[in-house]
Amino acid sequence: MMLLPLTLLPILLAAAPAFADNNAYLALTTNGPIIGHPAANAPGVVAEYLGIPYAQPPLGPLRFAAPQPYGGPGNPNNDTAAPFIASHYGFTCPQTASARVAYPDRTPQAQRIVAAFAGQLNHSQSEDCLTLNIWTRATATNTTAEEVPLKPILVFIHGGRFTIGESHTPFFDGTKLAAAQDVVVVTLNYRVSIFGFPGDAAGPKNLAFRDQRLAVEWVRDNAAAFGGDAGRIVVAGQSAGGAAVDYWAYAYREDPVVAGIVPMSGNVWSFPVSSAETAGERWKNVSAAAGCVAGNVGGDAGDDAGGDGVLECMRGKDFEVIKKAVAGLKLPTVSGQGRSEAVFQPTVDNETVFDQEMLKKMTQAGEFARVPYLVGNTHFEAGYYRWAAYGAGSILTDAQWDNFNLVTFTCPSTYGAAARARFGVPSWVYRYGGDWDNLRLYPNSSAYHGSDMHALFGNSEEVSGLPEEEAQTGLTRVVMEAWAAFARDSRGGLHDLGWGEYSDNILVELGFNKSALPTFASPQKYASTCASLNLSFYSD
Repeated sequence: MMLLPLTLLPILLAAAPAFADNNAYLALTTNGPIIGHPAANAPGVVAEYLGIPYAQPPLGPLRFAAPQPYGGPGNPNNDTAAPFIASHYGFTCPQTASARVAYPDRTPQAQRIVAAFAGQLNHSQSEDCLTLNIWTRATATNTTAEEVPLKPILVFIHGGRFTIGESHTPFFDGTKLAAAQDVVVVTLNYRVSIFGFPGDAAGPKNLAFRDQRLAVEWVRDNAAAFGGDAGRIVVAGQSAGGAAVDYWAYAYREDPVVAGIVPMSGNVWSFPVSSAETAGERWKNVSAAAGCVAGNVGGDAGDDAGGDGVLECMRGKDFEVIKKAVAGLKLPTVSGQGRSEAVFQPTVDNETVFDQEMLKKMTQAGEFARVPYLVGNTHFEAGYYRWAAYGAGSILTDAQWDNFNLVTFTCPSTYGAAARARFGVPSWVYRYGGDWDNLRLYPNSSAYHGSDMHALFGNSEEVSGLPEEEAQTGLTRVVMEAWAAFARDSRGGLHDLGWGEYSDNILVELGFNKSALPTFASPQKYASTCASLNLSFYSD
């Protein structure tokens, strides 16, 4: 496969066909006709479609309920229907932004980077937020569908500790990736915090994961409208998003829809989950704080929340009231912990989320979707978590942070790949070590949690406001090419680039020593101590 340097983007712009009317950006979908526009960073090269609804707005009776397919016109051949103009990102799902942290010795660009990563951009919030965004290389109007091969699709799911996050950030703008590698790039919003992971005993759990599934099904059903191949969808996610796509393999093992899975800096072994009992207790406390108490007959109209009335009462509250109630529920701090636990997070339901003992049994039996697996993490995930922990008043020793890196990221990544390899599933492990001046948060922040996103999407300058180094741009080309190769052919694409599998005792190192070229090592270079840490999933 020929590598398309990012430096060729100006040449592509000059050579691009002229798109004189909206028909060049018209997509006929199950929602009805959708009109996109030229991407600002690549006009004439990339078509951009923003804020496309993939589900009915989860309002009223659909709050705290499983997502329902979008009820649009639903006729892709009805070109007389009023089109949806996909010109703006959708609303951010309700969440409480993390507080800004006055970290000592922070760089001038640090706050800007963290704000873009941690949901501090102050975008308008609404529960009508279940939307997705698409970037795809534009096609001239005089080109027939038969003349253009269908493209692989990379769906990306953001992280945010299941509590914050959005697709409306320069971190995840898919323009450059779509332009450089001719893949269809999709990002999406999903419900977070109590709206995505409610603890109501009677209702379905883990609505956020169900949102994600419905979004990917929408992409599958409408892939061809954007030049995409429904048979070559790869789902990737970072941090909590990485855990989400890994749970996908277990929850949808009989019908994964996707051809490959890419958990980045997080998988099913990385983060805690809640029991149904714990989630229910937290739901009870928050609903009471919001004024919805079982048996309460003395409150305002609509607050009589006896029995199932609690759920109906909560559905009637303004979402800001619920957010405030969630913010008021404080969990006990665990000393020596690198991250705080989310109040509302994935909850064991043995359908979409499983407890670790069940996960271990399923993994040992190969009860997961046997689709190719690309997994990894950054070299110093704690470089970001130090920032967040400082804001929470938690100071850990270097030894504690090293243990945190192992337990939360390195060992889970290695185990996830090893589990696939045992059943003959192609799996690759990478470790990202890129440490670049324009992305540094403070001295020695190193290759921190989330820093690899810039290599995948190519937007470090847009995020930081500072230019890239030459080698950094070269590494971005390498990472883009690799992820696109995996999307094109999840079983053989990385072989074509010379990447050996985990079963070959190979780990791919990216960006170490400011090198644009990958190097190769044994996974045990970083994971040799995992077996001695008494991790539940490493024991026999």
